[in-house]
Amino acid sequence: MSGIAGIYYLDGRPVKEEVGRMVDVMKHRGPDEQSTWTGGSAGLGHCMLHTTPESLHASLPQESAQSGCVITADARIDNRDVLMRDLQLSPSTGQVIPDSTLILRAYEEWGQDCVDHLLGAFSFAVWDPRRDSLFCAVDHLGVKQFYYTRTPPQCFAFGSEIKALLLLDKVRCTIDEEKLGEALAWISRAPDSTVFEDVERLPPAHALRVGNDGVRIWQYWEVEPSKEARSLTEQECTRRFKELFEEAVRCRLRSTSPVGAELSGGLDSSFVTCMADNLLPEGGDPIRTFSLIYDEVPSCDEREYIDEIVQNKNIKPHYVYGDKIGPISSAQEMYEFVDDGRIGAGNSFLRWNIYARAEKADVRVVLTGTDGDSTVSHGTERFAELAADEDWEALYELAQEYVRNLDRERGKYAIHGEDDDSVEGVVQKAGFPYLDYWATTGQWQTFLRSAHKISSLCDISLLKVYRQFWKKLLAPEFLVKARVRSAVNQERRKVPPVVDSDFAASIGLPEKLASYRDDIQEAPSVRKNQIEKFRSGLIGAELQHYDTHASAHSVEARHPFMDIRLLQFCMGMPSKMSFQSGWTRAIMRRAMEGIVPEKIRWRVAKTNMSDVFEHGLFDVDGDLAQSLLSDLDLMTEFADKAHMQEVLSTQERRHEFDFTLLASVLSKEVWIEKLHGKEYC
Repeated sequence: MSGIAGIYYLDGRPVKEEVGRMVDVMKHRGPDEQSTWTGGSAGLGHCMLHTTPESLHASLPQESAQSGCVITADARIDNRDVLMRDLQLSPSTGQVIPDSTLILRAYEEWGQDCVDHLLGAFSFAVWDPRRDSLFCAVDHLGVKQFYYTRTPPQCFAFGSEIKALLLLDKVRCTIDEEKLGEALAWISRAPDSTVFEDVERLPPAHALRVGNDGVRIWQYWEVEPSKEARSLTEQECTRRFKELFEEAVRCRLRSTSPVGAELSGGLDSSFVTCMADNLLPEGGDPIRTFSLIYDEVPSCDEREYIDEIVQNKNIKPHYVYGDKIGPISSAQEMYEFVDDGRIGAGNSFLRWNIYARAEKADVRVVLTGTDGDSTVSHGTERFAELAADEDWEALYELAQEYVRNLDRERGKYAIHGEDDDSVEGVVQKAGFPYLDYWATTGQWQTFLRSAHKISSLCDISLLKVYRQFWKKLLAPEFLVKARVRSAVNQERRKVPPVVDSDFAASIGLPEKLASYRDDIQEAPSVRKNQIEKFRSGLIGAELQHYDTHASAHSVEARHPFMDIRLLQFCMGMPSKMSFQSGWTRAIMRRAMEGIVPEKIRWRVAKTNMSDVFEHGLFDVDGDLAQSLLSDLDLMTEFADKAHMQEVLSTQERRHEFDFTLLASVLSKEVWIEKLHGKEYC
């Protein structure tokens, strides 16, 4: 984790002290060294945080004696050996080549195509005096941040954080109200935008070049399923998954300090922690784990599973009492560093405190289990696949296996993201949307055939099934094209009551939500949904929250499940490899035999963290939230204060997102207050 910044004046005027100021405001990202380089109309800056052994030998910005090109980079390159071979680099004894030097050599060799040869997490910029141009790029999934501005005219500037750009003259600290409204309504922000009118973001897997002819931006990579798994047997697929997962963890273990790991007790963080422990040399420094525990919210406490790993592995545990932390009080700390008004959804305030604990433990690298469920996939969309294919017997059998597994932990934890814990419930949830679709599109034979099959398999009265759809069966005006949607996604397309109705109308929020593609398609599949999620930019946005939270504490978050080799392999597997015999993420469970304790390897459910959030909002931060709401000023134009007051006083969940949105509005009040107090605003 480091920080980068730079300016290129296209009108030829010289860069002076501006880059130094940009670097200074980000020095929390790189407390080890802050440096700048200027050369006429271009200037680059760097904040150094030593996190890999090779970084100890880096000095950035770095100028090439060979070409005159200059690089600044926030990067960890995972295919170092391949690059050194392809670039024919043979370092002499004792010589160490930093990752940034490899990128610079790759640029000198392949130009802008260098990104096709890089693997890892990176954002970098190369000033090329031979072409009077600046080349910049971000890694495949957007682990590293890169913001830029094209204002004022004839100036291009970039930085790892927005605050570095807002320092510049004529870059306005003006909030885009439309983007703010979209955030309040849970509409995913476009991956190339920010909440500031003058600041843009380079999306994942994108590069840009700035020259006398302006700015050109292009996408250099798109996630695609690998074909490798298609020809493999189940046993071969399991072995290959283990190899790729092992390598994904291994290449993220390079560190100048003891390696840390988030450990929640769930599958993803536990699998990463156990694999890391398995790869470390015997007798070496133990993995430092950081876990949230909850004495006052026992429904969310997972020490039973955390202890299973701590007691059986070479682990040095650290704990954070999550029931002493609130989302609003944490926001007051977070918005000293977070620029864009979005600190992440739900319980991201807990993550912030994990990194604060890691900093106190002198740990600079923390492994996470981030989005393992997206990479490997729970696979429960398989139910919908079978329903779409009218394979009701297979759906019923899979549902039986699934519920049988759930029964092992019934009553202990909420099912992962589901309310259905019966075979009939699973079949109806998967099948009824298709009955609805076939009814509304006039596919009567399919509707009747499937309704009879569901009725017989689940021992549900056929009359009861028909009653669900009687209006569509009797009224021809319902014979219109329809999509299959879930109830939750239907609810998401309504304007949340916490948003002021006049403000929502002024930015066209109802229309945006009506057209927002947050629904299941007519032919859903495990892999299609998986691919669309990664292509949507949602993952990149979440990864950037991790980057911001970790960097504020001079920590680098590393995400083994975000290894593109592992990701594309998983996307290429048949659906049943993810969801088999009623086990979600079946491939991962099988691959980790002998590495992860059995009690965790075959866990079925995961605690529902909503209790923690409510406890933090009402019990920990209740007085603070009430005080903020009573004095609400800056957000009154955007939020319905009366509705918020009702939610805070009654604690009744009448809308699925009421509590989270209430906290979001209050934290944004804190954000704007903090923003107005900054020298650059």
